[in-house]
Amino acid sequence: MRVLSILTILETAIAQDGTKNLSGEIRDTGALLNGDALAELEGQFDGIYAFLAFHPGADSMVTDYVRAGSLPDDSGNKVLVLFTVNHDAKWPECVDAIPSQSWLEVTQGDHLSYGVVKRLFRADQPPTLPGLLLFESLTRVTEPVFVPLGEAKSVAEIRQRLQTVFQLAASAHTTTHGSHFGETMDELCKGFVRKDIPYRRAGPRSLAEWLLGAIRLARKNAKDIVSVVQKFV
Repeated sequence: MRVLSILTILETAIAQDGTKNLSGEIRDTGALLNGDALAELEGQFDGIYAFLAFHPGADSMVTDYVRAGSLPDDSGNKVLVLFTVNHDAKWPECVDAIPSQSWLEVTQGDHLSYGVVKRLFRADQPPTLPGLLLFESLTRVTEPVFVPLGEAKSVAEIRQRLQTVFQLAASAHTTTHGSHFGETMDELCKGFVRKDIPYRRAGPRSLAEWLLGAIRLARKNAKDIVSVVQKFV
């Protein structure tokens, strides 16, 4: 499984000539973080967005799942999954080629991915991490839904739960296509209830503001937010 920085993906989305920028050279970070690039990316991707929040050291089963490389097949073509890595990923790279020490991190306080997810919830009611955050739009105010993964006892259970969540997300998107904005997440939550999958709704949030803030925070801390290359190239 190859991954690529969200910044490079955004630069490709707004390229005037449609050129795929896989050189790793981000020419104008400021322009990418003004929101226009998110709108372009959203126009090119027909599906639901997700952020896999996990601590590379503490959540070893989730880390092992990501490194195993099945995420592209599991998420399918209707769910765009983002997650953090502990270094710049300005050009495509294989997850299983990332050195082990790049995944192991000893920090005081929350890992970046934990912190950015907690920002969407009340301080006195934080979500139970690790988990998967799902949202309908990159540019509009939407109500993200969080699915915890902490109860899984093996990598196989992590994969099984995520496969089910991704399938429900794809089905909700297809079923509500053309409906009023917001109905997709309602339909998704109905699926969670039917499958007895625990979840939490965060309340209406500007996901553009949240994601751009997360990207800035990642760069400030020498980390990166990435997605799967094959969904864009």
